[in-house]
Amino acid sequence: MITPSPSGPKKRFFPNSLSFGVRNFCNDQRGTIAVMTGLCAVALAGFTALAIDVASWQVAQRSMQGAADVAAYSAAIAYDKNDGTSYVTQAKGIAAAQGYVDGRNGATVAVNQPPKYGSYTGNSTAIEVVIQQPQPRFLAGLFLSSNPTVSARAVATVSNPSCILALDKTASQAISVSGSSSINSECDLASNSSSNSAINLSGSATITTPCVTVVGKVNTTSGLTLTQCTQPTTGAAATADPYASVPAPTASGSCLNPVTSGQTSTFSPGKYCGISLGGNNVGTFQPGVYYVNGNFQMGGNAIASGTGVTFYITGGNVQVGGTSSVTFSAPTSGTYSGIVFFGDRAGTGSNNLTGGGTTGITGALYFPSESITYTGGSSNGSNCTQIVADTVTVTGSSYFKSDCIGDGMADLPSVQVVE
Repeated sequence: MITPSPSGPKKRFFPNSLSFGVRNFCNDQRGTIAVMTGLCAVALAGFTALAIDVASWQVAQRSMQGAADVAAYSAAIAYDKNDGTSYVTQAKGIAAAQGYVDGRNGATVAVNQPPKYGSYTGNSTAIEVVIQQPQPRFLAGLFLSSNPTVSARAVATVSNPSCILALDKTASQAISVSGSSSINSECDLASNSSSNSAINLSGSATITTPCVTVVGKVNTTSGLTLTQCTQPTTGAAATADPYASVPAPTASGSCLNPVTSGQTSTFSPGKYCGISLGGNNVGTFQPGVYYVNGNFQMGGNAIASGTGVTFYITGGNVQVGGTSSVTFSAPTSGTYSGIVFFGDRAGTGSNNLTGGGTTGITGALYFPSESITYTGGSSNGSNCTQIVADTVTVTGSSYFKSDCIGDGMADLPSVQVVE
């Protein structure tokens, strides 16, 4: 049996165990995860708290924006009606009804005309409403020292009644004034075209009007004079067709006999297969609706007059020119109130009224799907003429009055939220 020598190496349990434990403790990373998790949990909780608060502020901002939109729109309506109601009072009242009372709970409701900010500064037909209110801090109070302020802003514009409205949505030069032509208008020009030249003014032509409103843009010269707005309103919402709900008349039976050259005749309402006046014709039209299946033509020295008349044109066009004289006024009540000429909505032709200084039409020239070339004459300051057509070309000198509601025509002011 062999035994170890008493002088051989001896086992040293404690020192080796201690060294092993220290090394393991230093190399053990399991506790780091717990520490990092704890630190991250605090940050994660902070971000979660902030996200919850931000979401609540966004909800508040959307509600506030809706209130600002309605307040601005209502203020513009009150301003347009001019019925004694202060547009400021109206705007603040609407905002209060939505829960934003000026001076309560830190809320402020500012009403500015013209706007102080944005694209409509200086535009006297625009009304701006700005609502602001501090929002409560919930969990985000751990990170923010004060309550954040949420704000909302809206601008509504009021356009004047429009004398000329082009309905075409894409046409270039939907309203065209060129050469030495001139428009002197107490009311606005509006075009629903998205073209960069929705209204085109060229040559030595001039336009004097309170405001110009277009869906697209305008191409003008120094001949454009705006008496109320500081610049054309571009990128606007389309102006509604004021006569879109008016039904087309119907007719049955045979056509009444037309007038022949050289006659002086009185016309009665009814169905005609075209009406033509030429030479020295003199036609007096009794009040009512004339259903014209064909052309309405006047030339030479023809004279036509009628009060309370509406001409519905289908299957043809209106051609009035030369030295003819036209004096028509629309009905002031009833289905066709305010409309003198009513073009078939399926029509695709062009109409021409160039009677010069002797043209006197009180009422609307309504050709929703057709073009019209118009020369009204600068002497027509006593007549209220309104043109609503697919496209409009103005030649010569034409004068347009405003405020023609008393003559039966639809008013064309447009109130819209634009910012």
